[in-house]
Amino acid sequence: MVFVEVMQYFKIIELLNLESNKVASTIMGTSFDVKDILCYLIGSIALIIWENRRRLYYNE
Repeated sequence: MVFVEVMQYFKIIELLNLESNKVASTIMGTSFDVKDILCYLIGSIALIIWENRRRLYYNE
């Protein structure tokens, strides 16, 4: 998902002249926001913690 955010930062939709393509605009998005990357990071950390605790609980 961070890849998509980076593509939004570089305005790939505009560079490829796909502004009128609703499917491409929906998939890639049109606005870059650092908060989205922060949310991906927090979600990833939470998932790593969850998986590590689950492994400890079921392996004992």
